[in-house]
Amino acid sequence: MVEAGETIPQASVWFGLYKINMTGYQGHVIPVIIAVWFMCFLEKKLHEKVPEMIDLFVTPLVTVLVTGYLTLTIFGPIFSTLEEWILIAVQWIITIPFGIGAAVGSMLGIGATAYGVTGLFGFLTCADFIWQYAIMLAVSFAVSFVLSWIVHRDATDETGETAAEEPALPEITCEPGKVYAPIKGNVIPSADIPDETFAAGVLGEGVGIEPEEGVVYAPFDGEISSTTDTKHAIGISSPDGMELLIHVGVNTVAMEGDGFELFCAEGDQVKAGQKLMTFDIDKIKAAGYSTTTAVLVTNSDDYPGLEINEGGCDPLDCVITLSKEEPEEPTEV
Repeated sequence: MVEAGETIPQASVWFGLYKINMTGYQGHVIPVIIAVWFMCFLEKKLHEKVPEMIDLFVTPLVTVLVTGYLTLTIFGPIFSTLEEWILIAVQWIITIPFGIGAAVGSMLGIGATAYGVTGLFGFLTCADFIWQYAIMLAVSFAVSFVLSWIVHRDATDETGETAAEEPALPEITCEPGKVYAPIKGNVIPSADIPDETFAAGVLGEGVGIEPEEGVVYAPFDGEISSTTDTKHAIGISSPDGMELLIHVGVNTVAMEGDGFELFCAEGDQVKAGQKLMTFDIDKIKAAGYSTTTAVLVTNSDDYPGLEINEGGCDPLDCVITLSKEEPEEPTEV
């Protein structure tokens, strides 16, 4: 292909099915939007199909490779051409005086010397019509402000009242090596969690909690080390080196965040008892998943001594006690 007197190199794709121009799409918008949308779609589908044990490695790799090749060979060539057609149409449309701001500009006889952005930078293309352009901007701003004021409504719940804040838990002094219950419910050994990966201790030792309430609190003072796009799991690290995973439900990654809401982000410093997440117990059960929440010390190999407190628990009851010393064996009498 020849453009502006220069030959654009081409490459065969899809096993020689057709050729594409070896040009970049960094100046285009629509191909990028399509690529990002497809990447999100593909990532969610892979999260549903790929086993959780290898999901963290396989899903990002496959998502980037597949999306990159499709963007280079399909999304880019098709939608960059479509974008050029749209720009031609827009250039024609903006010569037609419609809309309140455009109507004012037309009545004032504003002319531009080039196509470009409007707003304050529009003064650069309307240098001969400064005050007329200022009036047009003022009218457009006023109309937009009034319409937004009339149409906008604060978000409310189904009863028409804003949702009330849940009361914070009382502050506690965290002891080193102690993990406090992040959820109200019934504590069971991690070996009894209905998931092979959790039960086998692949991700660390700890407990499972069968929740009675859909609120997750910080189990100690620390830093949020990780969150997931699907909002169902949180990683938190303590100042003394404990690394904890709180994974709400079994296979709930497939719910794609439906019924979950996060109140923290990676890097946040949190205090014990601070609300980190809410989840809908009924939605999880309706989707056919167990609500049992894994609370696992992911670096439990660093703590030979690990004791758990089974049974009913309230938030911030001690559920795991860690020690770097081997537990003492009972002596025979």
